[in-house]
Amino acid sequence: MAKLDLAAVEVGSKIRLQDETVAEVTVNPKDGMWVFGRFLSAPEDPSRVGNEDMICLYDILEVIQD
Repeated sequence: MAKLDLAAVEVGSKIRLQDETVAEVTVNPKDGMWVFGRFLSAPEDPSRVGNEDMICLYDILEVIQD
């Protein structure tokens, strides 16, 4: 698996996390380690949907291609 270049992920991109949560990137400080995202689906914790939080590179499984 290729390493994700998080600094290149654009605002508005959808990402899938290790726990199958899907989030939309709302802010990317382009530090390569963190993005801010709004949770669109969260199978393990539906109360997260609609909330925003910081997301670490190591929690991201992939960028979802539309």
